[in-house]
Amino acid sequence: LDHPRSFSCAMTSTATTSTVITGCFGAVSTLGAPGAGLRFYITSYSWGSSIISTTTNFMSLQYGTGGTCGTGTTVFHRGFIPAAFNTLVPDIGNTPIPIAQNNEVCFVHPGAGTRVINIRGYVAP
Repeated sequence: LDHPRSFSCAMTSTATTSTVITGCFGAVSTLGAPGAGLRFYITSYSWGSSIISTTTNFMSLQYGTGGTCGTGTTVFHRGFIPAAFNTLVPDIGNTPIPIAQNNEVCFVHPGAGTRVINIRGYVAP
């Protein structure tokens, strides 16, 4: 990614509730709110899980406020993993996904297991 405020995040978690994405380097160390007037633009992401998802047990990527995307939550991608340890790499094309200004980016995947989340993008107004 060729942007002066780019970031890349790789996180492994066993959380079963909404969790801010950490493990980032570059412009940010976590996908907590980037500051007034700024937003994250997601250019690519992938995730994997040790548990099989179902239609009631989706992996969701979302944004919001409140420290864990608990307020004003908007899901920007939801999907399920058909087999344990599969990795999903959605194709978002050439247009980045803009996150609302000054919002954090979180994931949630209920059920016991391990998740691996990778997100790349940049911070801009």
